[in-house]
Amino acid sequence: MNPDQITIYVPPTNCPKCMATKKSFDKAGIAYTVAEMTPEQADEFRERGFTVAPVVHNVHGRYEGWWSGLRIRKIEAAIAHRRNGDG
Repeated sequence: MNPDQITIYVPPTNCPKCMATKKSFDKAGIAYTVAEMTPEQADEFRERGFTVAPVVHNVHGRYEGWWSGLRIRKIEAAIAHRRNGDG
């Protein structure tokens, strides 16, 4: 796994929260990968308590975190850490 990577898992249907999450990273110039959720991944995410799309996997240096839904503060923190070189 890349030590600095954001993966945004999205459902196969149009998702406003997914689009807003991607737009936030785009606006900040932060690279990410989009992965369409498989039904198996969706089940796994639900089992882990992630019930709202998108599901975001954020790896930066020694930090690894997950969240679901449009989480502005998490997005802002991920952007700030990359801009500041934190990790």
